[in-house]
Amino acid sequence: MADRNLRQRNFGRADSFEERRKQADLVTKLATILAVVSWGIIIAAFLLIDAASPVQENLLTRLFAQEAVRDVWDIVFIRVTIIMLVVSFIVCVAAFLFNKMRMRRKTDHYKISIIISGIINFVAIIALIITFWADLFVL
Repeated sequence: MADRNLRQRNFGRADSFEERRKQADLVTKLATILAVVSWGIIIAAFLLIDAASPVQENLLTRLFAQEAVRDVWDIVFIRVTIIMLVVSFIVCVAAFLFNKMRMRRKTDHYKISIIISGIINFVAIIALIITFWADLFVL
């Protein structure tokens, strides 16, 4: 009986706080998984940008190239890259919202990885649209 009265009196006080979260819950795990997916899409998008870039002519391409070396950007790859980055940005926003759902305690924090990947996505989308504006809407 005395123990019950003691718990009731200390309810809500900082010195009586007991952590009930033993491990990450589903929402936190989902935010982490979405952050990893977003980074994977970003890496794939930047590899696609590299594949879309003009090919530098060198000795090997002169000797073994059957046809002329491509000296312009492949706009189809750029369009696919922009779509991938938009999807990655949407995944980032979803991860941020899942992370925000768990911000109830002082010890909870935002995952900086989600914020950084969102900024990289946004800047890359804007940069690609500005750079290839004239070519994006030509069929």
